[in-house]
Formats: sequence, C-alpha cells, structure tokens
Amino acid sequence: MDLSSVVVTEGEGYTDEEIAQWMAQQEQEKKDSFFETSSNVGKRYKNKRLSDYIAETDEQKHILETVKQYIKDVNEGKDRTLWMCGATGTGKTLLGSCICYETKGVYCKTYDIKDDLVENHFQRKQTFKKWTDYQSLVIDEVGRCEAEKDFMFQLLNERYENEVSTVIITNLSPSELKEKLGQALYDRFVHNCVSLTFKGESHRKSERSINI
Repeated sequence: MDLSSVVVTEGEGYTDEEIAQWMAQQEQEKKDSFFETSSNVGKRYKNKRLSDYIAETDEQKHILETVKQYIKDVNEGKDRTLWMCGATGTGKTLLGSCICYETKGVYCKTYDIKDDLVENHFQRKQTFKKWTDYQSLVIDEVGRCEAEKDFMFQLLNERYENEVSTVIITNLSPSELKEKLGQALYDRFVHNCVSLTFKGESHRKSERSINI
C-alpha cells in the first residue's frame, strides 16, 4: 500500500510523523504476531524481553550490548553468527528467545531438527531447505543430540552460504564442544562468528529459592 496516497476524510493528508507512527505500529503488530504464532519459543520465555536479562557485571553488560548489536545487524539485513556457551541458567536461552522476538526468528533445539528430518524422510530435501532458509534461526542444546553430526555441518554450511543469521546455544565449553562434534564441524561453528561465554551462578537456583 502506497502511504503517500493515503488521505483522511475531507482531503486532509497525514503528516510524515503520523505515517511513521502508523508504519511502526504495523511493523510491531507483525513482529508480535510472528513471535506468538511462528517463533516456536516456549511459554516460559514468551513474555521475556531484553530488559529481563540481569546485566550487573562488566561481562554481562558486554553480553547484552553484543546481543543488541547482533539484533541491529540482522534487522539491517546483515548475516551474522552468534555463539553463546556456558553454564545452565545463566541467561542464554532467555537472550536467544529475545533475539527471536526482535528479529522475527525461529527457535529450535537440535533434536527438533533431527526429529523433523526423521518424520519427513521422504521429503528430506524440502524439509532441510526449510531449516536452511529461515532468515534468523536460534539453535539451542547444541552438542547434546547424538545424531547432530549427521546434519549440523550441512545445515550450518548452507546457512552460511545463503547469508542468513544463526545463533548457536550450548552448555558445553569450547573444548567439550570440539570433542563432541569433531574438528570439522567445530571449525564451521567458530568461523566468522561472535562468541559469548556466560559465567556465574544459575539464576534458576535463585528462582527456586525464592519460591520455596
């Protein structure tokens, strides 16, 4: 729709500010709708936003600023790869979900991809293409699915070649991930990507203590 031709009743035109507000509102509604229906983010994180990430230390502040820059780059059409590793309960999945919200991305775990390929093995090529074509994809629990070597190298390589953005989340350390996945796949992970290491106590322990 050409907004320059939109006029209100009695021929009074919209101002540039009103048009900008209308466009921003439309974009926000599209983002909210996609996140609710198509992002695959679980209920626990559906209402989480970047402001929910606790950034107290310099490392946490760096993580938050890096994620914000990643979101900005993706929304500007740049292809980026972000690798988030570290202990359980330190905010990786929360930030991954926020990235999905901010970039109209899709969240999954490695076994979601494996199960999808198994269930649709007669249409493997089309099914695989779906995962390689998402403009923004967040892959969680990397390194914990035994069969992921069979598809992860091809998936990451094709997403890299297609110039689409990928977030990789794992609880394993870099050395553990290399041992788990092998040198070739590990090298594809770390090539041309930003790496963030999450440290500290699990926030989930604190939440459980409060609820007791």
